[in-house]
Amino acid sequence: MKKGIMILLLAGFCVVVFAQNEGDFRIDRNGTITAYEGWSVEVVIPAQIGGVPVRAVGDGVFRNMGLTEITLPAGITHIGNNAFAGNKLTTVAIHNGVFVGERAFANNQLTSLTIGRGVTVGNFAFERNQLTEFTMGNGGSVGFRAFLRNNLSDYILGAGIQVDDSSFVFSETNNIGYFVYCEYMLNDRKAGTYSTAVTDFDKSEGDYRFYETRYGSVIIRYTGNEGNRLIIPGTLGGAAVKGIGREAFSGKNISRVQLPEDIAFIDREAFSGNQMTSVTIPGSVFSIGYRAFSGNKLSSVTLSPGVASIGYLAFFGNPLATVAIGDNVLFAGDFSFDNNFDNLYNTNGKKAGVYGYNNLRWSMITVPTPTVLSTVSLLPGVPPDLRFNVSVNGQTYGPYDMNAFAQMAGSGQVNAQSMVWRKGMSDWQEAGVVPELVHFFPND
Repeated sequence: MKKGIMILLLAGFCVVVFAQNEGDFRIDRNGTITAYEGWSVEVVIPAQIGGVPVRAVGDGVFRNMGLTEITLPAGITHIGNNAFAGNKLTTVAIHNGVFVGERAFANNQLTSLTIGRGVTVGNFAFERNQLTEFTMGNGGSVGFRAFLRNNLSDYILGAGIQVDDSSFVFSETNNIGYFVYCEYMLNDRKAGTYSTAVTDFDKSEGDYRFYETRYGSVIIRYTGNEGNRLIIPGTLGGAAVKGIGREAFSGKNISRVQLPEDIAFIDREAFSGNQMTSVTIPGSVFSIGYRAFSGNKLSSVTLSPGVASIGYLAFFGNPLATVAIGDNVLFAGDFSFDNNFDNLYNTNGKKAGVYGYNNLRWSMITVPTPTVLSTVSLLPGVPPDLRFNVSVNGQTYGPYDMNAFAQMAGSGQVNAQSMVWRKGMSDWQEAGVVPELVHFFPND
């Protein structure tokens, strides 16, 4: 009996010793750990092994090994898919700039999670843990359902994290995680603590269901049937409409839509499966989600300057002839549009312009309005922030404030016969007959 105890104690002692032994790890010449052959469940990964700096943990290397603790060296930049899945880890700290693969820490017992700045968090990376909160630094991104099946109450987020409507979902039975995403987006992705301790946020008004957040309203469902000419209200519940939720207007036979001027995001499949032939996205929109406008009849898309991110397949499945777009727009993948538009735009240096599809190829056909250089004198009573949309060469631009419009008129890009429209006008009119604009065309 005593001998058996001595063996167990010796084994326990050896575990502690082997945890610090470089020989417990296998590493390739690129610095990726490919195997762990030690016995310790409290693992401290060395900064280098055999003189090779540790840069990555390979796929599944520590999977299902009963680990209770893991300490990562500062030099790691990549953690592979399932790398630490299926263990008993309770605490994890991820250094700045690390890529965390799919399900890398899934099926553990995490109650404490700190994620550094600029970290890329993969799909389902922390699924099935016991998290009630986590902290994440500025920048980086969060993948599909990265925190599913936890019990989150607080998201302590840095600024500028790339997220989509699935990123913060932690339950399959409620929409609180999606509400947190809406608040983060409508707060311009600013750093702060975003809580799930909210009630009575799902509201209705007229033909619209919407979430009421601290920063504006998000339409989550349209129940009406004004498909031919739909003007989405600028306010709901006394708050400005700032977001269009996932599938909110999907399959409603909409042929024309006017979006609120101040919306910040349009989520996945928001307008999919309709009958629209053209659409203008205001520059206030930061991101357009997965398949947001797929399956329509769009021949013309205008993405006003300011639109920053377009999701996978966002405009796919449309007979597009022209796309007006700003510079440096980010695409999620290579198929936001049909017929390799994404590839042309990226290889063309992500330049702003109007691109046309003809003879089975895309090409740039014009360049948009230059930057406004100076202010102008306005007629008495005309507010300087009054904004007009403009039709130039068959494309819709804007909305532009009065200074921008003055420069376009001065350069000849618009004239008295150009068609214009602003909020409050019943239909498009020639610029030369609009009272606020007529003085820009003294010779017409």
